[in-house]
Amino acid sequence: MKKFVTLILIAFLLFTFTSCAQLNEEKAAGRVVAIVNSTNITKAEYDKYYNYYEIVYAVNDQSMPTGNDLKDFKEETLKNYTEVQAEYLDAVARGYKVEDSVYQTNVKNAMDYITQAIGADELDAFFTEHNTTKADFEAFLNDYYKKLSYTNALEEDFFTIMSADQSLQNYKVAKVNGNDLPMDKFLYYVMQEYITEYISGQSTPSSDEEMQTFYKKVINNYAQLEAFYNYATKQGVTITDEEVNSELATVNLYMNYFAPTQADKEKMLKQNLLTYDAWEKYSKENAKMLVAKSKVETTLKSEIAAYTPTDSEIQKYYDENVAIIAGKYMYAKHILFSEDNKAMAETCAQRAKAGENFDTLMTEYKGKDGVTEAADLGRFAKADMVTAFSDAAFKLSPGEVSGVVKSDYGYHVIYAYAAPTLEAEKASITSTLISSNQTEQLAKKEAKIIKTKVKTPKEIKTAYDVYVSYLYGSYNIKIYSSRVK
Repeated sequence: MKKFVTLILIAFLLFTFTSCAQLNEEKAAGRVVAIVNSTNITKAEYDKYYNYYEIVYAVNDQSMPTGNDLKDFKEETLKNYTEVQAEYLDAVARGYKVEDSVYQTNVKNAMDYITQAIGADELDAFFTEHNTTKADFEAFLNDYYKKLSYTNALEEDFFTIMSADQSLQNYKVAKVNGNDLPMDKFLYYVMQEYITEYISGQSTPSSDEEMQTFYKKVINNYAQLEAFYNYATKQGVTITDEEVNSELATVNLYMNYFAPTQADKEKMLKQNLLTYDAWEKYSKENAKMLVAKSKVETTLKSEIAAYTPTDSEIQKYYDENVAIIAGKYMYAKHILFSEDNKAMAETCAQRAKAGENFDTLMTEYKGKDGVTEAADLGRFAKADMVTAFSDAAFKLSPGEVSGVVKSDYGYHVIYAYAAPTLEAEKASITSTLISSNQTEQLAKKEAKIIKTKVKTPKEIKTAYDVYVSYLYGSYNIKIYSSRVK
């Protein structure tokens, strides 16, 4: 009897635990993880979005994040999904309209691609494992892609929102020298910095961290320029319209190159969220400040004290920057042959060792098939070169030629030569030291002028970031990230 009662009790407990587990799952699925405009986003809804990412990762043969990375991922994706809901509502409120066929076509293409990439059976198994169906997932995708198409339409036309919203244009990005730096002025100088870096061949920032560093650089550069202008104003420096217009041509040189017509300019400015009027206004302001800076620098340079380097300073510079330092610095020339031209390299080495002029050999071999380089390397440190090259080169005395030296680049023939004499370099060193001293004196004088006061938030917001902040307030967004972790 006891055994029978025990079996009944076990069966009852199993049923109870199963029922509780089901109830807990249902309760979790119905848990509110975010609210937008009084509309709840449940965990079940978010889970469909999460499933979408699982499929995307699978299609791209990538592994989903794990551990703390997964927690961060869920927090970020919940935030993104919630913001899409709010931005969709705002797009509708602003009168944006996207034809159903646009997102429906995207859904069909996405489903076809997913099915082909993963396989129909594997996809069905995935849906079964996640307690959903292909039809449910496709319905979710229709709704999500619809909202996404509206947000895309709004973002593509964000210039219209920006140009019509004075609060966005005037949003205080930072405080510079006691004055607010409004968003539109900040965007102007961001664009100018982008153009400058592009022309100089610098890589543009890509990560969020790099962007923040870039934004701070833009603000600090502007702060210094404004400091020069403020100093010039206090000193009573006269700036004429003619000078400003002349500088304006330089300021807008590359802008005019990339966008020669007004229509081109307006298109480029639109991409940078700037109106034509704002661009004209800040270009003139920028030109005026640059003229002021130039005039201040001219005055400061005229005040620089005369300087003549001493013999000991010249000797020190020579020893540190020109002379050969055993085991550390040397001078050499080399001829580099490709890996399949060892025989040619050996012939060259034999000729050089036999006394043929190395410069003549360089001229002869340069441009030949199988010769990668024939160059004077000048003065270099041992660490500057690959190990195989350095080990061979630093064994040579001036005037000596190496044998064939194999490196990852091919076969080298190396010729070591003596450093220029102090007498030969004295005039050049003197000029360098004078120039360096003048630069140092000028920098010290400028440092007294450009004591800028810049206050930036921990994270500098873009115009779109400010708009998203507006969404949070206008649509009463609340996000409960802990409920999806």
